[in-house]
Amino acid sequence: MYIMTRGNKWWVDRLIGSLVGVQLPFEFRDDVTKPMLKSWFELGVRPIQLWEIVYPEPCHELMCNTILNQDIGETQHKSHEKWLRALRFGMGIKKLNYNWDKKKVINDFKNKIPMTFDGKIPIVSQNVEVIGVGFKPDRYTEHGEML
Repeated sequence: MYIMTRGNKWWVDRLIGSLVGVQLPFEFRDDVTKPMLKSWFELGVRPIQLWEIVYPEPCHELMCNTILNQDIGETQHKSHEKWLRALRFGMGIKKLNYNWDKKKVINDFKNKIPMTFDGKIPIVSQNVEVIGVGFKPDRYTEHGEML
C-alpha cells in the first residue's frame, strides 16, 4: 500500500510512529509438506517522502554536494527514472545536474561555513537513499528583482 500524508510534521510523525511496531498475525510454511506455522509480522513502514529544500541559488552546488550522492546519480533503482521525469514535468521543475565540481565547492565555501574535507555540510544521512528529483531556479522580474 502506498499513502501520501500532508500536515504538520509533528502530527505526521505521530501517525507514522503509531504504525511502526504494529504486529499482525501471519501464517507461513517453511516446507510445503509441513503444516502452516503461526507467527507475527511487524508492519513495514518505509517512507517515500517529497521534500522541498530552500536555499540561496549561489549555494546550489554546495547543497547538491551535501545532500546528493554523485556516485549513484538520480536513483539506484533505474526503473524509477520514468516516474521522476513525470514528477518533474508535473511540478514544472528541472532535472538536477550530477556533474558539479567538488573542488569549486570546497574553494567557494571553505572559510565561510563548517564543511567536511570533501566539501559537504555535516549532516546525518546514513541508511537513507536521497533521490534528487529536480530544482526550480530563482525567477526574476525584467528589472532584476527576485519573484
